[in-house]
Amino acid sequence: MNCLDLCRDWVLVVNGDGLVMDGIDEMLELRDRPLDGGVLGVEVPDTARYGSLKVSRNGRLEGFVEKVPGHGLINGGLYLFRRDLLRQHFQSGKCSIETDVFPRLIQAGARLHVVARLDAPFIDIGTPETVSQAEEFVTRHLLLQ
Repeated sequence: MNCLDLCRDWVLVVNGDGLVMDGIDEMLELRDRPLDGGVLGVEVPDTARYGSLKVSRNGRLEGFVEKVPGHGLINGGLYLFRRDLLRQHFQSGKCSIETDVFPRLIQAGARLHVVARLDAPFIDIGTPETVSQAEEFVTRHLLLQ
């Protein structure tokens, strides 16, 4: 977040511990809507490992729900924000986008839309077992496109 002065009006933020192979085009289309930003939601059969997104009927992000078992949308780790929104609400130092930044934005009334991808290939590469699967995952899904 220390690079905001180098960014244009919109900032694309990506988590480093996940790979999602779809949805970036729809995320970038949010720039043409009266929104402050968005998050990519990926449908999974069990959200227990990840936590899930709390989404309103009109697609607005209402919050994050910690690791509850069951089918749902998880945070795909891809975000789009208006630069000025981040500048206004980001505090320097160590922080979590899910537990620090998003709650502040939601509380402040930011208009954050969830782009729900019901069929997006996703892998969490935050463990030694899954990081070793990343190359095969990317290769397999690039061949499908």
